[in-house]
Order: sequence, then structure tokens, then C-alpha cells
Amino acid sequence: MGFFISRRKILFSALGTGIAHASPEAVLGLDSMMWEYTLDYLELLDQRRKRYLESLSSPAELVQLQKRISATSTLKNKSQLHQNPLNTRHIETLKGSGVAVEKLIYESRPRFYVTANFYRPIKATGLLPTVVFSPGSDRAGKAAKAVQKFCTRLALSGFAVLTWDPITLGERRQMWNPDQNVAMVDSVIEEQRALGNQCYLLGNNLMDYRIWDAIRAIDYLETRPDIDVHRIAMAGIANGGEETLRVAPLEPRIKAIIYISAVLMTSRQRVATQLPVNPEQVYTRTLQNGIDHPELLAALAPRPIMIGSLTSGSMSVEETRSVFREISRIYSLLGVDSRVKLVETKDSHTLGPALSTAISSWLTGEFSMDNQDVIRTSHDMFDTFSEQDLHCTPTGQVANLFGAETIFTINKRQVRDSAENYPSPENLHTIEIYRNKIVNKIRRITKVGHFRPEAGIVVPNRVYGMEAFARGIAFVCADRGKDDPVVRRGVIDPLMAAGYGVIALDPRGWGESEPSLPIISSPYSREDFFAYRGVETGRPLLGQRIKDLLASASNRGGHLRWLVAGVGAGALVAAHAAALDPHVSHLIAVGGPISFRSLADDPLTKHPFGSFLPGVIGEYDLSDIYATLAPRKVLVLNPQDSQGELVPHHKIEKEFHWPQMIYTGAGAGGALSVETGLDPEKMRRLLGKWLKS
Repeated sequence: MGFFISRRKILFSALGTGIAHASPEAVLGLDSMMWEYTLDYLELLDQRRKRYLESLSSPAELVQLQKRISATSTLKNKSQLHQNPLNTRHIETLKGSGVAVEKLIYESRPRFYVTANFYRPIKATGLLPTVVFSPGSDRAGKAAKAVQKFCTRLALSGFAVLTWDPITLGERRQMWNPDQNVAMVDSVIEEQRALGNQCYLLGNNLMDYRIWDAIRAIDYLETRPDIDVHRIAMAGIANGGEETLRVAPLEPRIKAIIYISAVLMTSRQRVATQLPVNPEQVYTRTLQNGIDHPELLAALAPRPIMIGSLTSGSMSVEETRSVFREISRIYSLLGVDSRVKLVETKDSHTLGPALSTAISSWLTGEFSMDNQDVIRTSHDMFDTFSEQDLHCTPTGQVANLFGAETIFTINKRQVRDSAENYPSPENLHTIEIYRNKIVNKIRRITKVGHFRPEAGIVVPNRVYGMEAFARGIAFVCADRGKDDPVVRRGVIDPLMAAGYGVIALDPRGWGESEPSLPIISSPYSREDFFAYRGVETGRPLLGQRIKDLLASASNRGGHLRWLVAGVGAGALVAAHAAALDPHVSHLIAVGGPISFRSLADDPLTKHPFGSFLPGVIGEYDLSDIYATLAPRKVLVLNPQDSQGELVPHHKIEKEFHWPQMIYTGAGAGGALSVETGLDPEKMRRLLGKWLKS
């Protein structure tokens, strides 16, 4: 039996002793490497944020936490968006047993329509306390039966309730073809993934759109004469609960908060249990900044909070209780212990009758509604409307309204407007200024850091033709893995024939280190699972792979200059590595995407999310990377569009016009070559010819 050293032991021993690298011989089970490394890294971040939260000892320190959370928001132009008119349209009022339901549409952004239902008790007198309620993930959105019954119970208990269709649900599908009146994708989850990944490229978060919908919902409430604006609470379930925790720190008009979920846990606990997540739940760099559920909840103190959770089902309630204990200490620090409450029920659904009744009772007390009876009737006694009855639009989709904006159209416009125009290269000095500017941006976006191996990460390699008189060293990485026969014949063999010693690498997650652990009930691939963790921790998976290549090259290449070659997504790794390390004398990029902009233009791109860099659009593109390499030799073969198809010649000429100008200005015209439409044999011959030139 072999000797096994877990990456957890490697990581923590390295932290204590300064060990920087574990040899492949000492580590078995490469298919679990990323899993263990991710858990270790999240554990370190979780310990750090927990120590900070435990260290808070005064209201002033809590204020600093609140400011830090507000500062992490990626919402842009908040003051300008507040100034946009809501243009509220009141469509119709329906009446049930004791409750009136107003159907309305407002604009949270210009022509970005929000379909909403406003519940109020028919016999109400005076100003009403109000709950803004963000539903979960039911495709019916605001019209889901559980949502209707929850809102009805609150209304019959004396509250007004404003609820709406979250983006991608109900009447607010975002990837919609109005000409054919059909969704561009069938799955809501796939729609959220596509739009969320597009938002990341732009430096935004999909959740930002939900946050702004809620903030503007409160703006709408302030226009109504029947609302007590000093008694507004916000409640949310599942993704709506995540939205509530993101909105409340930014919105002082919310006086009480209700977070509803089957289980409340930290990100580290969520990953350990392999719970599936989507881009609405993954906010960029939150964990890097020491912010998790306990911090988001603690930052709401001293406002009253109720956490609603289930004791039934497969989820352990201990995670929820652990988080509750963390925030309870903060409330005790402020002397308001009674303002934070955990309610656990055995309901089969998080909006079941027991929890709904508990929420109504708690809010009645917090808002001093002593004379109001809490409705304890069974859910089954409440009338509900059909989904069509609650539609606010004629066709059931806001995208069919004249001039309607969607996240899809807003993002595409932002991509178009984000292009940075650099001055023409007048001389070598201006080219050097441009190069330094791009390289600094690459460092900041990729978060590669130093070029040293990481404790707990082993980069498998295979060595070919390293004779004493080899022409030089070539490092090769491919998303298909170093041992793929196409990579061997198409890239490695020509390099060896040209006299290079070749070291073929598998950066983390590829080839030998491809994760094999099953992801429980997840619609996402393993690649997505780890790429989303990179978003949370502020360390993009692409940046981690660039680091693997550079660390291996620095360790194995010594002080020589070397060639790097990348295939598929490996082309992105190799190109970035060449830009960051001047030791790279030659670059070969085979079958990579032609640009990040092409990925942002097409939310249904077939390129993996592991190839995305949050915030890269508007900072630099692949054409900038190639331009920074002048006068070094670069060969780009068969660049792909967003769908993985070969890019035609005329588009290649347009995309590479700028780097060719830089090369010409650097006196290296002809050192940058781009070829497309090559079959494997033609590519092999062309590569061999280029290597010998």
C-alpha cells in the first residue's frame, strides 16, 4: 500500500514550516487534489473571517464591518439609477377572501420591467406595515402557490406585501426571442448560468440586478399613501434570501429582516456538502474580503432579524445553529439579544404553514401591532390564483413589451461601450508604456501572484527528448490533458522534431488531475464547480492554471528562455504566461478563443467557465496580450469563435489589426503569425516549418 499525504496535511505543514512544494512521488490521488486544496483554502479563509468577527468588541468596530460590506458591492451608478422614473403601471386588482392583489409593473432601470403583485387586506384602515418579499427559484416566480399563500397569510394578519418575479422567473425570462415568443434556453438554471457568467466578464454580478429590483421596490412603496414607510421589512427565500442579505446592508429603510432557507451555512460548509450553486449565489471576491453569511447578518445589527429554517430533510441543522451563534454574540455585544431569532420548523417546505405563521407573529411583535390577530389558518384554506391570472403583461413575458431591456441586451451594450482605445504606437517608448499598462492589468485581473509552486498543488508532467544538446525547452499545456494523442502528434512531436526538449504539463483540473468526485444533484460540471469557488475567493481558476504553468517553468527551466504552447483553453494559459514572464521567447496558441469579448457577446458560448476572468472586459483582451509580446515570435493557429467554430479570415484580420500594428512599430513585422482553417496534418506541417524558421 502506497504512502498517502493529503493535501490538507501538505498545506498546513507548509504554513508551519515553509515547505513550498510536494513532489509527485509523495502524493497519490491526483483526482482529489483540487477538492482537498479548495477545502483547505476555504477553511483558512473561514478561520480568518471567524477570528475577525469574534474580535469585534465595540459598536464602532461593527460600523467598520458594515462599511466594508457596502464597499464590496459591485452595483454601479446607484445615485443615477435612483433618479430614473419608476413609470409604474397599475394593471388590475384581483380580490380573494379578504385580500386584494394589485398587478403592477415598474422599471427598476430604464425599460427594465419588473412584474409585481401587491397584496393588502381589504378591510385595512390606517397606514400599513409592509413586507417586500423576494421569492425563491420556482419557475412561476411571484405566482407560485407557496408564495401566494405566504403573502395572503401576511396580508390577512394586517400587512401589505410587495412581491415580484425575480429575473429569469415568471414573466421575466431574460434570454427571450420576442419574434418567436419562446425562450432562447429551456432551463432557468442554464439561463442564470449564461447571464451570470457574462456578468462576471464585465466585472458585475447577476445578483446586482435582483438587488436593484428590491431597492426600487421600496422606492415604489414610498409613493403609496397607504404605506407606513417606517415599518418596512424584507423577507426572502432561497436565492431571495441571498438577495435579502445583499440588499439590507445597503438599504436603511428596511427595519426588519427575515431570511428563509432550508439551511443557513458558510461557504466552506456549502462546498464541503457539495451543494449546487448558481451565479446568483456566488458574489465576486466576498470570501477574499472576509465576508460570508455570518458577516452579512451581523452587519444588520441592531435591526431585528429572524432566521427561518427546517429541521426536516437531509440537511443538518447544526450548520444553521453555528451561524446563529456567531451573530448572536454580536447582538449581545450591542445589548439587543432579543432582536435576533432562529425559528426551526418541521414543515416539508420552507414556506410551510408553521414557519409562515411564526414569521407573521414575529413581525407583529417587532412592528408593535398588539391589536392585530395573527392568522393561523391552514395553508389549504387560502384562495390562490392561476399563474395567468397574476400575469401583468399581455403575453406573459416582459421581453415582449415595446423597447424592453433585458440583462442580455444591457450586457451586450456594456460590452460594446467598454472597448478602450489606445493611441497608435509612435515609437518604442510608447509601446513600452502600453506593454507595462497591459501587464499590470493582467496581474491584477488574473491574481497569479508569485511564480512559485503552491503547497498542496502538484502539476503532473511528462518529459520528452531532453537530450543534452536540445535546442531549448518547450512547455506544453492542453485542456485535453498532456497525454492526449492529438496533442502529442499535433504539437509535441513537431517540437521534438525541431530539437526542443518538451515538458508537457497538466495544470490543476486537467489531465491526470481532473477531479473525479461526483457533484451531488448539480447541473454544473466539475469545472464550473471549482471555477465558481475561484470567483468567490478572488482567485480565478484561469489565473490558478497560469500560476501552475509559470511555477513549473520557473522551477524546471532555470534561467533559460523557453517556448510555451497551449491547446484549447490551454492557449489562454500559455498566452497569459508569456505576457507575464519575459523568459518566454516563443508562444504557440492552438484552438483558443479569439477574444474575451466574443465570449461576453454570446452568453451561450461553449467555452468553459474556467476560461473566464471576472472584470476582464474593458481592461484588456487577447489582442492586447499578443501585442505585449512584440517583438517575440508568436504563432496563433485555428482561433475559435464563441461556439468553438473556426474564425474566418476577415474577422481574424480585424481582431489582429492592433497587435500587428504594435509588432510593426517594434520593428518585428512578420514575427506574429495567425493561420486558420487548418486540418491536423496541415497544422502539423505548418508548425514544423515555423519552428525551423
